Amino acid sequence: MEKKIQALNNIYKAFEAKTSGYKKDSACEKGCGFCCKEAGSIDITTLEGLVIRKAMKGFARSRQKNLTKIFQQEIRKRENKVMALCPFLMKNNACMIYEVGHFPAAGSIPLIYAPGKILLW
Repeated sequence: MEKKIQALNNIYKAFEAKTSGYKKDSACEKGCGFCCKEAGSIDITTLEGLVIRKAMKGFARSRQKNLTKIFQQEIRKRENKVMALCPFLMKNNACMIYEVGHFPAAGSIPLIYAPGKILLW
């Protein structure tokens, strides 16, 4: 599995290198939270899920319990076609798993524009 995780990290690095030119004029920054609240469904791969799950084991037990509760609530919301916020979005709009990396957090293709800025999504 470690080889697969390393390959995934290499994909992130290559993607980052190829999109860095778009990011210099980006409105996105730590604490923005736009993609986690407004973008709708954000999917991850199975491997990304396993990496995130491993990272969660390092969280305080209280945070793990809280996330489990939020996951259960959000599954019900999604089943009822109600938009649910990303469970990893903190109150300050920062991502608690940003360092772990997944494509929404690693950046993406610029699709949304603000006056003079590009919101990466």
